[in-house]
Amino acid sequence: MFFVCIVVASIAMAGGIGGATFLVPFLLLVVKVPVTSAVAIGIFIEIFGFAAGVYNYEKRKSIDYALAKKILLSSSLFVVLGVILNQTLKPTVVEYVFIFALMIFATQILLTKDNPLDKPRQFDFTSGLIAALGGLLIGFISSGMGESNEYNMFVRLKKRPSLAAGTSVLTVAVNAIIATVTQVYFFLQKSAFGKVTPYTMLIIYAIIGSFIGARFGSYIATKVDRRQFRRFISVLLYIVAITSLIKVLFIH
Repeated sequence: MFFVCIVVASIAMAGGIGGATFLVPFLLLVVKVPVTSAVAIGIFIEIFGFAAGVYNYEKRKSIDYALAKKILLSSSLFVVLGVILNQTLKPTVVEYVFIFALMIFATQILLTKDNPLDKPRQFDFTSGLIAALGGLLIGFISSGMGESNEYNMFVRLKKRPSLAAGTSVLTVAVNAIIATVTQVYFFLQKSAFGKVTPYTMLIIYAIIGSFIGARFGSYIATKVDRRQFRRFISVLLYIVAITSLIKVLFIH
């Protein structure tokens, strides 16, 4: 988990997407963690990786706090709703939604083109709806906030790559904290912490790896060609989605 999370956090920080997008499938497919526990662990670990990412992007002055505030106001309540859905629906439903979302994310990232940056737009009602969807998804399947930010900031608001990635990392970190607090409430209500405690050492090593990967990722974001890196992420997401679908259909 230490080395896996270094790689996952590096990709997440560089792309401004949620690390749980890759981490949760790894927990499900390789470590065989139950769905609800995997989502909870994925969200919790994101806090540490993205907190380190926020620090690194802040040093580079690559965070738009005014925009981050608008995104968080639009998404925070929907994060809580997403966690409620995660706790009430069947685990298989959560897995299918996760797989479908991965395919949507992969397609969106592949097709998104950088727009000219000379005509930036203002955050509007549609941007708020996109942020709300991202919040709902991060609470429900631990992923989606960073991917919705990708569309919001590049296609609609036309932000420069490093500023968009830094702002996205901040909003994912805050929403991950909200989701984790809500998850803890449900675990307390159901006395379900026993479902997570067997993975304590896994979580510790994953957190350490996330800190290291976050530092790499925020540096990589300033060095790589964004178009090529986006294609790389898209291919990875398709592979993860197809592998997860095979697991759900034929291995359950």
